[in-house]
Amino acid sequence: MPSSVSTNSVKGATTYSSNYVMWRGELDRGELHSIDHRIKILEEKNKFFQAKVSYSDESGKKYESSATIYLIPKPETTPTPKPTSTPTPAGFEAIFPIMGLLAVAYILRRRK
Repeated sequence: MPSSVSTNSVKGATTYSSNYVMWRGELDRGELHSIDHRIKILEEKNKFFQAKVSYSDESGKKYESSATIYLIPKPETTPTPKPTSTPTPAGFEAIFPIMGLLAVAYILRRRK
């Protein structure tokens, strides 16, 4: 791996370092094995690197495959603050019904 990338964790491997990941085991026909390789981008200089896979079959015949791994940085997210409601002063909701009752009482007294 390039020096601009560091290994954070590897799952599914028997051995790993900054330059290689190794798994030793046997697979039955059609069986799969995955290796989850978590890396951290230290610098923005290398956006890709070559990965090589070497393996052999049950008769000992060796195979090799390679791929280009492209690094796409995950954007850092900052939590969005939740809007807080402005507290309503205590009793503010009761002012309007009380004013309504007072208005009705005033109108009824004026009629008498």
